[in-house]
Amino acid sequence: MVGARLKYCALVAGLVTFSSAAFAAPDLDPCAPSVAAPPAPGSLPRYRLDHDSATMIVRHVQRACLAAAKLSTADFAPAIAKAAIVELALRKRKLRLDVLEPIYSAYPELRGKDLSGPDADEPKAIGKPPPGRIGAATAYALRWVLAKSARLPANLFEKSAKAADTDRALLFLMDYGAEIAMAGSPVYAAFPGLQSIAMEEAEAIGGFRTAKSDAEFRMHSPPRGSVTLSAAAIASIRDFLASAQHLSGRRDEVAVLSWILSTRFRRSGEIEWTTTGPGVELGGFTRRQVPPDVIQEIDGLPIMFESGQAGRFEGKLIDYVDKKFLLRER
Repeated sequence: MVGARLKYCALVAGLVTFSSAAFAAPDLDPCAPSVAAPPAPGSLPRYRLDHDSATMIVRHVQRACLAAAKLSTADFAPAIAKAAIVELALRKRKLRLDVLEPIYSAYPELRGKDLSGPDADEPKAIGKPPPGRIGAATAYALRWVLAKSARLPANLFEKSAKAADTDRALLFLMDYGAEIAMAGSPVYAAFPGLQSIAMEEAEAIGGFRTAKSDAEFRMHSPPRGSVTLSAAAIASIRDFLASAQHLSGRRDEVAVLSWILSTRFRRSGEIEWTTTGPGVELGGFTRRQVPPDVIQEIDGLPIMFESGQAGRFEGKLIDYVDKKFLLRER
């Protein structure tokens, strides 16, 4: 089934090192190399950002390191390809040099600390920060490094890996990707235009329309006019599209109501993933990704439906109660 989603490293000991003496104090940073010392003065970019943004970025990059480190252990040796482990280790080095070290240079008190634990004081949502909290050059540099680091290496799994092993590894890969995404939250809040660039890049990686994808969308789409939406559901979809348009800077988003068997999500400030399903999930595509004949205009909103089971939505009412979409008989 074609899914609708708006939701997707101390790894090799000794692989990443720095060429000077270790700190006198223990370095508790989960992203620390095996031999830790600050780079030479003048070798780092100079970042301009406030302490709260710096702390949030460090926290989530460190958590990404913890997730990736798990993948290099013997527990996952049968599943993860050795080349992928090396590639992730190199990404850890990039994160250390181009994200953490410049931040530690600006805020030395953050160096050597483990900030990856639960953080009840972290905001659940990042609003528009006051001007000047993050410099433009800093934002552009951080966005580029984080976007590159978020892309998973090709050929992640060994060809002989068992499905159970790859499924377990995927949970930590999801953690890694989610933490990198959360690390970028202060950047995108300060410069929403960069969020639009990131979404364009993600869309390009995911691919545009093909004859095969069009056929799958049409196969899973109910007959036009056969699905009814409650007023509450329409209001929620309207808010979703307004938010998506604000983030992307575009107006070609299409709301997608999908029937999913299971999905996992995690909010900023949370450690554990929440699993939900089966049920109806709201996501989005752009018009460039779907055939126009599966898009329905309902109360002025561009909406499409998809389900892996023919007739799942046909003749049904979709309601919205307690922040959940519900499929009802009508």
